[in-house]
Amino acid sequence: MIILTQTQAADLGPAAERMRLAVAAAPIALQSGSVSFVVTVSAGAAVFRRDLDDAESLVKRADRALYRAKEAGRNRVEVDDGTKLDAPESRAAG
Repeated sequence: MIILTQTQAADLGPAAERMRLAVAAAPIALQSGSVSFVVTVSAGAAVFRRDLDDAESLVKRADRALYRAKEAGRNRVEVDDGTKLDAPESRAAG
Protein backbone atom coordinates (compact mmCIF):
# COMPACT_ATOMS: atom_id res chain seq x y z
CA MET A 1 0.00 0.00 0.00
CA ILE A 2 1.20 3.45 -0.91
CA ILE A 3 -0.53 6.53 0.45
CA LEU A 4 -0.11 9.70 -1.56
CA THR A 5 -0.86 12.81 0.45
CA GLN A 6 -1.22 16.21 -1.15
CA THR A 7 -2.29 14.49 -4.38
CA GLN A 8 -5.30 15.65 -6.34
CA ALA A 9 -7.76 13.06 -7.66
CA ALA A 10 -6.78 13.85 -11.27
CA ASP A 11 -3.11 13.13 -10.44
CA LEU A 12 -3.66 9.76 -8.77
CA GLY A 13 -3.89 7.65 -11.94
CA PRO A 14 -0.86 9.24 -13.62
CA ALA A 15 1.20 8.87 -10.41
CA ALA A 16 0.32 5.17 -10.15
CA GLU A 17 1.07 4.73 -13.85
CA ARG A 18 4.54 6.30 -13.41
CA MET A 19 5.24 3.81 -10.60
CA ARG A 20 4.03 0.90 -12.75
CA LEU A 21 6.30 1.95 -15.62
CA ALA A 22 9.29 2.46 -13.30
CA VAL A 23 8.99 -1.10 -11.98
CA ALA A 24 8.72 -2.54 -15.49
CA ALA A 25 11.76 -0.53 -16.62
CA ALA A 26 14.02 -2.06 -13.96
CA PRO A 27 14.78 -5.70 -14.88
CA ILE A 28 15.84 -7.92 -12.02
CA ALA A 29 18.96 -10.00 -12.57
CA LEU A 30 19.75 -13.14 -10.63
CA GLN A 31 22.96 -13.03 -8.64
CA SER A 32 24.65 -15.29 -11.19
CA GLY A 33 23.89 -12.71 -13.86
CA SER A 34 22.80 -15.40 -16.27
CA VAL A 35 19.09 -14.62 -16.13
CA SER A 36 17.11 -11.45 -15.75
CA PHE A 37 13.39 -10.88 -15.78
CA VAL A 38 10.94 -8.03 -15.80
CA VAL A 39 8.37 -7.59 -13.06
CA THR A 40 5.03 -6.04 -13.91
CA VAL A 41 2.54 -4.38 -11.61
CA SER A 42 -1.21 -4.40 -11.46
CA ALA A 43 -2.41 -1.57 -9.25
CA GLY A 44 -5.66 -0.40 -7.80
CA ALA A 45 -5.97 3.13 -6.52
CA ALA A 46 -8.78 4.91 -4.73
CA VAL A 47 -9.46 8.55 -4.00
CA PHE A 48 -10.39 9.29 -0.38
CA ARG A 49 -13.96 10.57 -0.02
CA ARG A 50 -13.73 12.76 3.06
CA ASP A 51 -17.46 12.68 3.70
CA LEU A 52 -17.90 8.90 3.22
CA ASP A 53 -14.65 7.00 3.68
CA ASP A 54 -12.81 5.60 6.61
CA ALA A 55 -9.55 3.68 6.25
CA GLU A 56 -11.32 0.34 5.78
CA SER A 57 -13.66 1.53 3.01
CA LEU A 58 -10.81 3.27 1.20
CA VAL A 59 -8.68 0.11 1.22
CA LYS A 60 -11.66 -2.00 0.05
CA ARG A 61 -12.25 0.32 -2.91
CA ALA A 62 -8.56 0.24 -3.84
CA ASP A 63 -8.61 -3.55 -3.57
CA ARG A 64 -11.63 -3.79 -5.89
CA ALA A 65 -9.81 -1.53 -8.37
CA LEU A 66 -6.78 -3.84 -8.15
CA TYR A 67 -8.92 -6.84 -9.05
CA ARG A 68 -10.40 -4.91 -11.99
CA ALA A 69 -6.83 -4.28 -13.19
CA LYS A 70 -6.00 -7.98 -12.96
CA GLU A 71 -9.20 -9.00 -14.71
CA ALA A 72 -8.60 -6.47 -17.49
CA GLY A 73 -5.29 -8.05 -18.45
CA ARG A 74 -2.81 -7.26 -15.69
CA ASN A 75 0.12 -4.86 -15.83
CA ARG A 76 -2.19 -1.86 -15.62
CA VAL A 77 -3.66 0.68 -13.22
CA GLU A 78 -7.33 1.01 -12.36
CA VAL A 79 -8.56 3.99 -10.34
CA ASP A 80 -11.69 4.34 -8.24
CA ASP A 81 -12.01 8.10 -8.28
CA GLY A 82 -14.81 8.17 -5.74
CA THR A 83 -17.47 9.43 -8.12
CA LYS A 84 -19.44 6.18 -8.16
CA LEU A 85 -20.83 5.48 -4.74
CA ASP A 86 -21.04 1.90 -3.52
CA ALA A 87 -24.50 0.41 -3.43
CA PRO A 88 -25.65 -0.13 0.18
CA GLU A 89 -25.78 -3.91 -0.29
CA SER A 90 -22.17 -4.05 -1.52
CA ARG A 91 -21.00 -2.04 1.49
CA ALA A 92 -22.81 -4.40 3.85
CA ALA A 93 -21.44 -7.51 2.14
CA GLY A 94 -17.89 -6.14 2.30
